[in-house]
Amino acid sequence: VKQSDYRGTMNITNVGVQCIAWDDYRLRLYPEFGLEANNNSEGNNFCRNPDNQHAAYCLTDDFYGYCDVPMCNPHECMPPCGTPNFENSGCPSFLQAENCCKWEEDTSSCKCGYLKEACRKSLEIDTEDFCDDAVAACYEGKYDPHYKCRMYEQICSELKTEFACELAAKSCCEFDVAYWATPQCHCDFRTYTTDVLSVGGSLAFMSEKCLEASLIVDTYSNYDHALVLEGFYRENGGEHWFNNDGWLEDEDHCNWFGVACNGDGLVTELDLRNNNLTGTNPFALLPLELTWLDLAENNLSGAISEPILILRKLVHIDISKNQFSGHADMTFAPSTVHANYSNNKFTSAGFNGFNAAYES
Repeated sequence: VKQSDYRGTMNITNVGVQCIAWDDYRLRLYPEFGLEANNNSEGNNFCRNPDNQHAAYCLTDDFYGYCDVPMCNPHECMPPCGTPNFENSGCPSFLQAENCCKWEEDTSSCKCGYLKEACRKSLEIDTEDFCDDAVAACYEGKYDPHYKCRMYEQICSELKTEFACELAAKSCCEFDVAYWATPQCHCDFRTYTTDVLSVGGSLAFMSEKCLEASLIVDTYSNYDHALVLEGFYRENGGEHWFNNDGWLEDEDHCNWFGVACNGDGLVTELDLRNNNLTGTNPFALLPLELTWLDLAENNLSGAISEPILILRKLVHIDISKNQFSGHADMTFAPSTVHANYSNNKFTSAGFNGFNAAYES
């Protein structure tokens, strides 16, 4: 762990040079450490490793130096198997995972519990030691691409620290495909940690992400709903639907079978239940203003693609009795009250606690 969990009082380097305080003005002379904006909040001159150097060190009048931090005896550091770790370090829990799970029938599950605690202890002191080990142990043999997000989100909710919650936000909100969904996710997460958990952080960053998300929504709001529905029709076998009355024929798309609009002509409901829809990505082409979506009892398949994340106003979604697979995010929209994903081929499902829909 590179001694990042050391909390002793050693304040002399391994060559006998006295350490200077971490809040000393000379800290700004060493920008390569990245410590000026996030330095050691204790204000002391004890040896520490706040930025993942090779080992615990301290700054000196000349530059910096490593410290001879004593290593503990593993047999003395490790609590008995099955007992809590009361130290301010994840090392004892890590040792429990290494030594207490050898003879367990389910080694991964045994290690998962200990390593999650090791990760949690590390995040308490603003390091990520053992967290990748925890994800690997807990994720082994499972298909759940959101496990890392849910693990960090849980720890964020428990610790209520900016460091833990920042790591959770990164784990939950970095989308490779739907990159445009990243700002909205960060906005939701920061709003949750600020309003619900009372966790401090950069309000400017939250405002920036929320503004960026609103601009993206405004862009999608300008799309022609008739053209969007036309694309949906062609991609999901519209010619072979049981009922496609009006589709692509009536000039007013609000008169098409299964479509309902508001007073401004914006599509708010799409009900094509049991209508012989066939396709592998029905969520790529849907109107932004949708509040009601019923695609149940059709022949739709594939994974629930990330474009669905932009349907922020969706109150009701029913996609039951299809052939969807992969992971199902049950609370992707903050407005959702009813979600029916049953009778599909999903291999995992998740609920994001930071999403407003989680409470409903």
